[in-house]
Amino acid sequence: MRRPAPPSSVSDRKREPPPGAVDFDAELSVLADSAAFYYRDREAAATGTTPGRLIGEAFERTAAIADAAERGASSKHVTACRKGCAWCCHQNVRASAAEVFYLARWLRVHLPADELQALSAHARDSAARLKSMPQPQRALARIACALLDPATGACRAHEARPMLCRGQLSLSAQTCQRAVESPGENRFEPLLEAIHGAGLASMSLELEFGFLGGGPVSGELTAMLAVALTDATAEARWSRGENPFPRHNEFSTHLNSRMARMLAAAWARLADERHEDAGETADVRAAAMKFLRETTGADESLH
Repeated sequence: MRRPAPPSSVSDRKREPPPGAVDFDAELSVLADSAAFYYRDREAAATGTTPGRLIGEAFERTAAIADAAERGASSKHVTACRKGCAWCCHQNVRASAAEVFYLARWLRVHLPADELQALSAHARDSAARLKSMPQPQRALARIACALLDPATGACRAHEARPMLCRGQLSLSAQTCQRAVESPGENRFEPLLEAIHGAGLASMSLELEFGFLGGGPVSGELTAMLAVALTDATAEARWSRGENPFPRHNEFSTHLNSRMARMLAAAWARLADERHEDAGETADVRAAAMKFLRETTGADESLH
């Protein structure tokens, strides 16, 4: 069996894309890294490395991608985002299982017991409210995130927040306010560069751990966090190949069908190029197909 090629650094690239263009070379580099780490992490897990350790390393690596996209967008625009402005914290956020378990570990370490208990209760209550709503209603519910501190308007876990939270960069606080106060008539309008980079980071992390939980696992942050904080067996069950999260937490992806299909196909192709073992490449394609089913709601083709 051919060993995975070492991931290449995005910083090694010399050519820069035109202003405002999507840098497909950078995206392919991120996907190539994810494909290589998929094999590395699966082998490490099989030989005894705990998923928690693998998640920590992967989260920091992919968070750097999302943060770089945010910094790049901030350097080109005068944004309205400030500490205490929390309009964007009133929307459904899609997160992968790896992001949620990393966040739960961070909260247990950094929050006092009483604050963690209150946050867990908020997450459970919000998840119960969302469960009773059909998807279109959930998307417009504008329920405050359990991580939001109402006294300061700041995130209690800013350092460990999910990837897509990192891409919520806006030119207008008023636009975000209108999206919360009149959701049926207005919507959030994050800068494309920032949200696209965050979505790519989230997707690459989800696919990297596609060998756990029965395939790539993602869903609504609040519902998943409620499980991760209250079910002590959830992470262990996920590491054994079970999806511990309720089916009702799922909702439409931030990536449209065409983008999800393109990126998943590229990820599978890059993974194929790194191995000659037909069984292993079949596993990768199965993971990519499951990701597409979860994020598009249909049996999409990789071609």
